[in-house]
Amino acid sequence: MNRRERVLVVVVIILLTVMGIKSIAFDSMIPANASEEQMVGEMQAIIEAKHDGILYDSGLMKTRILAVKQDDGVLKGHYRKYALWIFPMGDEYYDASEE
Repeated sequence: MNRRERVLVVVVIILLTVMGIKSIAFDSMIPANASEEQMVGEMQAIIEAKHDGILYDSGLMKTRILAVKQDDGVLKGHYRKYALWIFPMGDEYYDASEE
């Protein structure tokens, strides 16, 4: 392995570490009050009912709630799916009025 390849491997390791820290520490929503905590609980139940495959049951895929709000009594949420807890696999939006 020459010098350029070693530098690229180190850069990839650093970028994966930074992405892991971002995914774990900064992407989750922390409820500020009891009403937000209740909405997060409702949203988590909806997400678990929607995503109940073998990947989610085994822990290879996870979801994290990024935002949740209630407009005119309608629950709306934004969550992200992660592979292996750190690799973002896509954002999804939930709107209870669409069901």
